Amino acid sequence: PASFDVVVSTFGVMFAPEHGQAASELMRVCRPGGRIGLASWTPEGFLGDLFRLVARHVPPIPGVRSPLLWGTDAHIQELFGSAASIRHTRRNFAFRYRSPEHWVEIFRTFYGPVHKAFAALESAVGRPLR
Repeated sequence: PASFDVVVSTFGVMFAPEHGQAASELMRVCRPGGRIGLASWTPEGFLGDLFRLVARHVPPIPGVRSPLLWGTDAHIQELFGSAASIRHTRRNFAFRYRSPEHWVEIFRTFYGPVHKAFAALESAVGRPLR
């Protein structure tokens, strides 16, 4: 406990099913006066739009809160309200891929929500999509 000066999660902890428990663990391992740095997608950004599109075809897991909540001021306050100070800054991220097809390939292969959407579509049509 309280072992690290800095604790960082880049688009990771936001996918933990128990948000409060995950935030508590981040604070538990961070030394007093240390920093917790998070990069999380926002509901208003491109990934928020992507999540809404996927949710129309693959329902979210029942009882699991949206990972996009980690990108909102209110949720960060709820999770880390006992911290000495909280600074929440929004930044834009430019996706850079060789082509739109390359983006689809990467997200289809490695990004859970898109991977699940393609698996559901393939199951519905009874064959792999290419």
